[in-house]
Amino acid sequence: MLFVVISFAVIVLIDFIPIIKARSRRTTVAFLIVFIPALTVSVLIALKVRVPSILLVLDKAFKSIGISYGSS
Repeated sequence: MLFVVISFAVIVLIDFIPIIKARSRRTTVAFLIVFIPALTVSVLIALKVRVPSILLVLDKAFKSIGISYGSS
């Protein structure tokens, strides 16, 4: 797990610091929308927690609003 945290820290240093310095609010929000879930899932996987596939979650979400694919 330490490797995962260090890897994400390096990503923050390389990618996020310049975004903050550029004061780009939209880019900051977009980065965080992708970064935080990726960090969370990566840490959970590193801790050997079973994480369901995102496709299963999306399938349930789409079916709940009446969108589905296939003949089912």
